[in-house]
Amino acid sequence: MPHPLFQFNERCGELDDVYGIIGRALFMATRFERHCRALGNLVKLKGSAHLMVDDQTLGELCHRMQGRVVFQHVKEFATELNSPLELVQVLYKAKHSRNYIAHELTPDFDHIDKLSPADARRVIIQDLQPHVRNLAVGDCLVLYAACQIRGDDVPDGQELEGYANDVVRWVCGCREE
Repeated sequence: MPHPLFQFNERCGELDDVYGIIGRALFMATRFERHCRALGNLVKLKGSAHLMVDDQTLGELCHRMQGRVVFQHVKEFATELNSPLELVQVLYKAKHSRNYIAHELTPDFDHIDKLSPADARRVIIQDLQPHVRNLAVGDCLVLYAACQIRGDDVPDGQELEGYANDVVRWVCGCREE
């Protein structure tokens, strides 16, 4: 019998599903960070590599956005998304959710081994859904702002409105219930 440190759970579809949910959440967290850095570069923000660590740098990004005509478009867009929060609050919530997924979710994952695969899936989804939604709304605003600044075509309203729901469904709803 192998040493307990070298044992793994038996592979099963349901548990693989749980690990897939976590992997897709990590993908979205990384994607949001990459988009924030790109936006930071567009507004010539020094230290944009520290956006996910330093609240002051994220605040500076928002400050630089407020000084641009594009900010009014982003605010109007946020209102269309039924987001009552200002851009700054949306980005801070998304950053917090990114950091939770990247740094706090997986280190505390040992307790999942003690649950049935179905319960593990339910627990992970309950935990992740609000964070994934925060990420998706923040990512949507960042992408919209970047398109506005670059003068790129902006996705139509219907695509934008459904983005957060599509992301949550893609991350958490990977199989029919």
